[in-house]
Amino acid sequence: YGDLSCYGHPTIHTPNLDRMAAEGVKFTQFCVAASVCSASRGALLTGRLPVRNGITGVLGPGSKNGLSPKEITIAAALKTKGYATGCFGKWHLGDRSPYLPTDHGFDYYYGIPYSDDMSPNTNPTVLRAQYDPPIPLMRNNKIIRQPVSLDTLGPMIHAEAIKFIHEHRSHPF
Repeated sequence: YGDLSCYGHPTIHTPNLDRMAAEGVKFTQFCVAASVCSASRGALLTGRLPVRNGITGVLGPGSKNGLSPKEITIAAALKTKGYATGCFGKWHLGDRSPYLPTDHGFDYYYGIPYSDDMSPNTNPTVLRAQYDPPIPLMRNNKIIRQPVSLDTLGPMIHAEAIKFIHEHRSHPF
């Protein structure tokens, strides 16, 4: 958070984020439940330690498990209060149903289901036999492009997130 002017950065000006912070909540301390991606994401979304939510390591392509459908995520909880929910970017909590974001309270998902370094195209040292397909880009539960170009992935995710914000700006999201 050191790059935001609302936290005191002397030269970077972030008026829109500053306004959001003034209207909402500012966090200055945060502890992560795990040092690896899948486990920390699962803990952040559920509020439960990895040992409790069942995701204690890193899930790779073709994992036989993922975040349990029995877990209540912050997205599922917010939906009960009338919020529209979207997930953009890397999910990394299971790459097929019933482990995808739309199975966990998100109305909309646009992104990749696991790390971009888990592909034979990007990191040959992580190959695991039949499980390293090219990285897929997903919209909701469907693969819409495979492989996805990492050169254009960031701008595409950004555009989808902006579109979601505009579509839902008249009610909580």
